[in-house]
Formats: sequence, structure tokens, C-alpha cells
Amino acid sequence: MIVQQFPEAKLSSPTPQAQSAASAGPAARAGDDMAVMPSLPVIQRARARGALQRPVDGDQPSTRSTRSSHSREGGKLDKRQVVVLIAEDEETIAETLAMIVDDVGYQSVVARDGREALALARERRPQLIITDLMMPYLNGVDLIAALRRDAMLDGVSASPVIMVTAASRGRAEASGADMVITKPFDVSTIEQAMAQLLHES
Repeated sequence: MIVQQFPEAKLSSPTPQAQSAASAGPAARAGDDMAVMPSLPVIQRARARGALQRPVDGDQPSTRSTRSSHSREGGKLDKRQVVVLIAEDEETIAETLAMIVDDVGYQSVVARDGREALALARERRPQLIITDLMMPYLNGVDLIAALRRDAMLDGVSASPVIMVTAASRGRAEASGADMVITKPFDVSTIEQAMAQLLHES
């Protein structure tokens, strides 16, 4: 193993500009923070890349009637037992969705493509699935079809599916998803969709 040594770094006194920025507080440094993407929280980075948007009045996801089975304690939803499978090949959006799911109190499981999502669905038996339409190996339409076929063969109700996509809304709605949300999306829309499909009171 080759170990490369680097010269010892020397610390220099802060410049007057740096001292001024430090004393000015976070507000004065907001512009610089936005320029350094890795230092931002995931949701902020996603919003900067266009994955998220601010809520717009009347901008509601399309939905159809569905039923789901999930753990409840005393008639109330036990969020700790709810597994939400996320199938999304774009890392930033996958991380954003996982953060939203975890913040609500559910368990998030992330798949980077449709084939991995199908394998995880068969292994983990999620109560809810959030999927993209266009993904490698297995797209969202074929993923939903495979999940519904598995449920029929097992004699159980299929888990509800939220499709989050930037592709044609018509194609997404024809996929059989229980709800369609277009990108960019806002956090509250995802939260409300999950609560609705899991019949959370």
C-alpha cells in the first residue's frame, strides 16, 4: 500500500472580509451557502434542482379509490410498522422522498431501479409504494403490473401506488397507479397523498 504524505497545512489569520461575514450572521452568508450545494439539506438541494416546488392552491394529485392493509394499534395507524418503498433512479429525488417518508414516521426503503424495487417489494411487503415512471431495467408501468400480478397470485390486496413523474401525465394515469403526482412536487402534496392512501386519521 502506498501512503502519500502531504505538507503540513499552515493556518493563516482570517481576512477582514471573512471576519466581516462571520460577524454579519447567517443572513449575510445565505448567498454563499446556496452556492455550495453539498452543504445544503437534501430538500433544499432538491428544490434548487427543480425536484420540489412551493404548494400551489388547487394543485392536487389525481387519485382513484383504493384500499390498503397496514398495522394499527387500537384502531389507529401504527406508523412505525408502515414500510414505504421508493423506486426512483435519480438520487436527489430518492433521498428527498425518503426524508419525507422518514419525517412522517414511516420506514423508507429505496430502490434505484424497477427491478430492484420489485425484489424489495417481494421481500419487504411494503404498505405503500412511491415510484417513478421512467426507470432502468423495469419502468413504473411494468413494475405496477408485476406487483398487481403478485398480489392476485397471493390472494391479497395490492399495496397502493403513488407515481411521481415528470413524464406525460396521461401515460402515468393509465399505468394503474392509485395516485399521480407530477414533478416538481412539494412536500405537503407527498405527505397528504401518503395519509390518504394509508387512510391515516
